[in-house]
Amino acid sequence: MGNWQFQHLGLEVRDLDKAVEYFQSLGFTLVPRPEVIAGSNSYRNFKMYGKTPDTEIKTRIRFIEKGSVQYELPQPLEGYSIHNEFLDEKGEGISHVCYGVDDLDKEVAELAKQGCPVILSGEVPDRARFAYVDARKIGGLIYELVVRL
Repeated sequence: MGNWQFQHLGLEVRDLDKAVEYFQSLGFTLVPRPEVIAGSNSYRNFKMYGKTPDTEIKTRIRFIEKGSVQYELPQPLEGYSIHNEFLDEKGEGISHVCYGVDDLDKEVAELAKQGCPVILSGEVPDRARFAYVDARKIGGLIYELVVRL
């Protein structure tokens, strides 16, 4: 495995506004970047379980932080995604750990050899490529790996 740099923890939520309000009451702060509505149609090569979804998937996202740790708060809006799956199976909570990597293809191939398949992937045009790798059999989490373009 190459050089992995911690980026954030993914914390699935059902209601983003309520979650932000709650975490702010605990002393978390909003990361100074705008809220994002991430739509599968705005990505290149967007795949879930290796297939292009039949309908658009939209997720509302904000980032909060406490100390030096950032948390991504995704709230599913449309379509059915891995975020919905997590909420249906486990409820709200930490679902993934995100790392920046130097060589996404190499890291994904190494994890695949360990029985950890890609469950979501795509490219944010001119910004980054990403892959969510299912390592739930190892600690119950998903790894989101990102390489900046």
